[in-house]
Amino acid sequence: MKKQKSSSISRNLTYSLVLTVVVAATIIIGLGYSKASRKARLEMEKNARENILYITDSLEIPMWNLNYQSIENIGRSFSRNDLIVKLKIIDSSGKVLFSKEKESHGSAIKKNGEVVYNGKNMGNVEISLTPHNYKEDNIRLLWSNISMTVF
Repeated sequence: MKKQKSSSISRNLTYSLVLTVVVAATIIIGLGYSKASRKARLEMEKNARENILYITDSLEIPMWNLNYQSIENIGRSFSRNDLIVKLKIIDSSGKVLFSKEKESHGSAIKKNGEVVYNGKNMGNVEISLTPHNYKEDNIRLLWSNISMTVF
C-alpha cells in the first residue's frame, strides 16, 4: 500500500497566510493606483482650464489691436509647455493666427476658450494637453508600491 501524503497544518496555514497577504496587497495597490490616476486626471483638467484662461486673457489686447507679432509670441511661449501638445489661435473670421501641434502620447484633454474684449468675441483658442507625464508618474508610483510590498 502506498502511503498518502498528508499536508501539515503549518504548511496549510503558511500558504493561506501568504495568499491572504498577496490578495490584500494587490487590492490595496490597485486601489491606490486607481485613486492616483483619478487625481492625476482631475489635476490635468484643472491645468487645462487654467491654461485656457491664461491664454485667452493674454490674447485679448493683441487680438483687439491685430498685433500678429504679439499673438505669435504668446502662442510660441505657451506651446513650449511640455503638457500642451496642441495650440491653435483663431480670429473671429475663422483665420488661423497661430497653430502648433506636437506628438501626443495617449488621449489628450482638449479645451476651447473664447477671446473676448469689451464684450466682443475676438476669436477662439483650442488647446490639448497630454496625459503622458501624469501616466509616467502613476506607473512609477505603482512600481514603487509593488517593490516596497515585495521587499
